[in-house]
Amino acid sequence: MNDDFRRRLAAVLCADVAGYTRLMAGDESATHAAYKACLNDVVVPALEARRGRIVKSTGDGFIAVFDSVIDAVACALDIQDAMKRQPSGSRLTFRIGVNSGDIIVEDEDVYGDGVNIAARLQTLASPGGVCVSTHVRDQIGRKLPLYFESLGRKRVKKNDVPLRAYAVRASPGTFPRVARFRIAAAARLLSRKKRMMGLAVAVIGAGVFAVSQASWSPVARLASILSGAPPPLPLPDRPSLVVLPFKTIGSGNDQDYFADGITEDLITDLAHISGLFVIARNSSFAYKTRPTDVRKIGSELGVRYALDGSVRRSGDMVRIDAQLVDAQSGGHVWAARFDQPLGDIFKIQDDITQKIVTALSASIGEPDSAPLVLAQTSSMAAYDAYLRGWASYRRNTFADYQKSLEYFQTAIALDPGFSQAHAAIAAAYLSARIYSWTRTEPFSSPLQTVLNARRHDEELLEEARQHLGVALRHPTSLAYRVGAEILIFERKHDEAIEEIRKAIALDPSDADNFALLSSALVWAGKAEAAIEPIQTAMRLNPFYPAIYQCHYGMALFSLARYREAEQKFERCRAGNPDNNWPDIYLIAIYAYLGENGKVAGARKRVTDLVQLEDRSPFTVKEIRNRVPYRYQADLLRLLVGLHKGNVPDSLVQGQ
Repeated sequence: MNDDFRRRLAAVLCADVAGYTRLMAGDESATHAAYKACLNDVVVPALEARRGRIVKSTGDGFIAVFDSVIDAVACALDIQDAMKRQPSGSRLTFRIGVNSGDIIVEDEDVYGDGVNIAARLQTLASPGGVCVSTHVRDQIGRKLPLYFESLGRKRVKKNDVPLRAYAVRASPGTFPRVARFRIAAAARLLSRKKRMMGLAVAVIGAGVFAVSQASWSPVARLASILSGAPPPLPLPDRPSLVVLPFKTIGSGNDQDYFADGITEDLITDLAHISGLFVIARNSSFAYKTRPTDVRKIGSELGVRYALDGSVRRSGDMVRIDAQLVDAQSGGHVWAARFDQPLGDIFKIQDDITQKIVTALSASIGEPDSAPLVLAQTSSMAAYDAYLRGWASYRRNTFADYQKSLEYFQTAIALDPGFSQAHAAIAAAYLSARIYSWTRTEPFSSPLQTVLNARRHDEELLEEARQHLGVALRHPTSLAYRVGAEILIFERKHDEAIEEIRKAIALDPSDADNFALLSSALVWAGKAEAAIEPIQTAMRLNPFYPAIYQCHYGMALFSLARYREAEQKFERCRAGNPDNNWPDIYLIAIYAYLGENGKVAGARKRVTDLVQLEDRSPFTVKEIRNRVPYRYQADLLRLLVGLHKGNVPDSLVQGQ
């Protein structure tokens, strides 16, 4: 293979001219000249302003790469806006697709899944429009004032799995109604209150200062409304910390997984210290592609301190720079540099953790000195493979699930006793079971197809059980959590709850542990007790995933608080339209509330998604086989609601 070959993560922008063949047939010279002018006058300046570069020309378009998803999407919108302002006689129209993923750079060419999906998205974009993937939408979140319109799941060439696409809307007229209302209301308020502006500025300044000393107040809320910023979270009653993603220096983005692994391990280690509140991994990694204003981060996450740093690998050596910052003042509390052989990476993490504890000792008091129960490996190659696999697993797609299995299997081959790798591969098999990440051969009978799918489910569970057995020889938080999920499937509710509490004891900063505890309590018939754990998960992870709303909604549904549950499930569906469980519960909720129009819409969404992904047909009987409620009353609450919502009972009469 060429020595210039390298693999990296990047944001990919793919563009082509709409109707280029037709235009060339009409006037080849003029079309070619107009395209060259667009490249020179519009595209190149936009790329330079957003730190992107063209890596491939396609004749009627181009492919560009960026280190930041935000820059890629902003650049796409810049290009489309500038193209609309070109003289009408020479105006061309681009279709643009943006994706975030793995690419391969070799010589002057670029290819890989990240590029292929961007090219498919480009074909789905309207002329003058921008189309993005789910990964891009999730990474943008609320960082740009955009609205993402779902185009549904589309089957595209050279892609076995249907692709979910979103059209990007940046025009003020296309923002959601609530956003337009707030903007208009704020404008009217300022127009009527101009004479009060000087007083408002003074009050806001005082309010912002007060926020750093006390809980969220009405004065600070006014400041937030006028500024458009979200309200800061109150500080916990103990020292609080966020570990920001460590940056990779000098090695390119292909080494990001290594820095991410160090960051995750530090979060786990620090969370085990008694008296310290540590933000969950999910929320800390939301700042991976964002500028780091420590004081703003402290306000958004409700923490007093931030730890960040950088990692540089060179041969068999690693250098880690770390600094602890006061998120209120912006001042440094502690900073250090570590130069060590790669084989001592775990010692470096222990050193960093101990120095932070020392720096915060005046506030923390005596830290818990109990040893961490972490299953590490002496093989750096195995650890490296595990980190690569975990980076793929975190992306939560069918293709990445397959990649993660390969990396985890490599890690286990290098170190058969590597407990965390066994726990990770068990988690991957379990995810395949939960999300139906397995293809089943269709049979002539719908019932045979269902039975075949269930056989695959059992095979995946058995694979997960085997690897979990090895992982539990030296338990980790992940191993206990996977074990709990398997026990839930087996209807062993009390044992599952006990395992989750063990996971929490080992990693009290992992918000997913508390979210799973909440759902386990719901399945066990303890919905009232399930509210507090999901609220804890949301506080540990302020940028929590949409599925947390589903956990919350399940608890409210079991308490017959249908209107509140409806809000939670609708938010979950909006944040993750590929998950059909919110709509399954919404069918029952709408039926109980007598909202028949909404029932039909939710039922159609579930049926369409099931058919598109070639999964088991949607029936009451199939849902009954998949929901692990302990008590018949809880199960019947859902099943009766589905019956009221006209969901078919079974595939074959009498089955």
